[in-house]
Amino acid sequence: MSTATRSVCLVLSAALLAACGGDGSVLDAGGVLDAPSTDLGADLGATDAATADVADAADATDATDAADATDASDAALCTDGGVVTDGGTCLHCTTGQRICGEACAAADDPAFGCGAASCAPCAIPNAGAVCTAGACAQGRCNDGFADCDLNAATGCEVVTSTDRDNCGACGHHCALPNAMAGCAGGQCTVGTCTAGFGDCDGMAANGCEADVAGSLLNCGMCGSRCAPVNATGRCTAGSCAVASCTTGFGDCDGMALNGCETDLQSSLASCGACGARCNPTNGAGACMAGTCTVVGCNANFDDCDNNPANGCEADLTSNITHCGTCTTRCEYPNATAVCRAGACAFGACLPGFADCDGDHGNGCEVQIATSVDNCGGCGRVCTRTNATQACVGGVCRIDHCDAGSADCNGVDADGCEMNVYTSLANCGACGHACSLAHATPVCDLGTCDVATCLPNYRNCNGSAVDGCESASLTDVLNCGDCGNVVTFAHATPACVGGAPAIASCNASYGDCDGDINSGCEAHLTNDPVNCGACGHRCSDVCSASACTTCTTGTAGNLCSNGTVCRCVGAACACQ
Repeated sequence: MSTATRSVCLVLSAALLAACGGDGSVLDAGGVLDAPSTDLGADLGATDAATADVADAADATDATDAADATDASDAALCTDGGVVTDGGTCLHCTTGQRICGEACAAADDPAFGCGAASCAPCAIPNAGAVCTAGACAQGRCNDGFADCDLNAATGCEVVTSTDRDNCGACGHHCALPNAMAGCAGGQCTVGTCTAGFGDCDGMAANGCEADVAGSLLNCGMCGSRCAPVNATGRCTAGSCAVASCTTGFGDCDGMALNGCETDLQSSLASCGACGARCNPTNGAGACMAGTCTVVGCNANFDDCDNNPANGCEADLTSNITHCGTCTTRCEYPNATAVCRAGACAFGACLPGFADCDGDHGNGCEVQIATSVDNCGGCGRVCTRTNATQACVGGVCRIDHCDAGSADCNGVDADGCEMNVYTSLANCGACGHACSLAHATPVCDLGTCDVATCLPNYRNCNGSAVDGCESASLTDVLNCGDCGNVVTFAHATPACVGGAPAIASCNASYGDCDGDINSGCEAHLTNDPVNCGACGHRCSDVCSASACTTCTTGTAGNLCSNGTVCRCVGAACACQ
């Protein structure tokens, strides 16, 4: 064996001894001591090839030889079964322990990761840690914390001293009446009150129990009483106001602070009601039991209506209703009156009236707006031709026309100038002209009538409205004259030049005898003498406008010889 190979063997021997206890035990991968191993010889034999490789490397590098020498020296320091740490310390760890850094640690110690390779301590938020089945697990929560979501990853995530949803314990939710609840020291507290409420008793259990928006005892804030003087208070939206005053008092300044401060029974500034001043015009007043009373009037004035609100309202020197005294009234019919220095005097006529007789006693006795004898002024008499006159607004007008007359030109001055009983242009009414069809008209007592008909026209219906409506040369109902109706058998009639005529025969009929009076007498469908057309004679019978023989199919038809087609069985003949 070469010198280099011998050196490597010494190093490996030292290392194996260091890894083994005095009884031949070895450490597991985690640094925990295991039972003595019986594989040491085999392991050493298996390293022969590796040893040769290490020797070659050692020959090539002097630095590596020095390191090998140092390892052999460290192994020599821990020959009693201990383990050399990375820092060079020789540790003697017991069964169930492992090396963590420079110390031995229990495999189930949460401070060293409960057996995890990293040896990092178990970290459970806000809680102690324990080892369970070789893994970190949550232990007891720290004081003031709780595990409410039962999730070990979040640990004891809730601060029970301040969390209002888990106040003092998981699931204890703080909810207080009329308040936003809070949590302090694990107890529910009043956070902020809902607008219009207050926590006036200081008890968190009933929340914000006081209605400070409408409470007379706590109006606007706790302890603020709403009790106005001489009044019943009202708390609205947290403001104290006067709801009603004690009888006889009024809140005239609108300030709730001094309540109903005014005595309405005696105040001249507010007598009976706020602002009702007792200061009679042209006189002196007093407020007694809330009623303003006039106690005296100035010279030439008087309280004639007994209304203290307007004081001594009547000026006796100029008031026509109270001229000189409250009971003297100045009046003239249809005229104005004046009161001068307390005496009545005649003034002027009212519009539409006049004093035509000069007597002031009966005032302005004539209504010149409507009087036909004094229309628009005294002595102006209205007259209108063929009419009853009227006075309208002081102007002469036609009231209504006499019978048979009318004002067709619209000129009032010439009255009702038109005789509507006879006028063809204004028959019965203005503008109603007589114009009749095919006739010469006449106006008879205001009604249009037919005087004469035009040649070849007749008034057969007796009505003048449509004039002479019948054309006697063509009217089949009045042919030649009224009442001459044209009619023919099996034919459409006509009136030609005032004489009856056949316009056309009905289908399957013909006028074969040339006599208009018999109409279209021939039935062309079965007449053997006129079969299909006048003069077309058959030898036997005519059927459906065609000549044929006497058969069972034509039995009963007329024959051309004047007999009838008769059949006995299948034998048929004209007999």
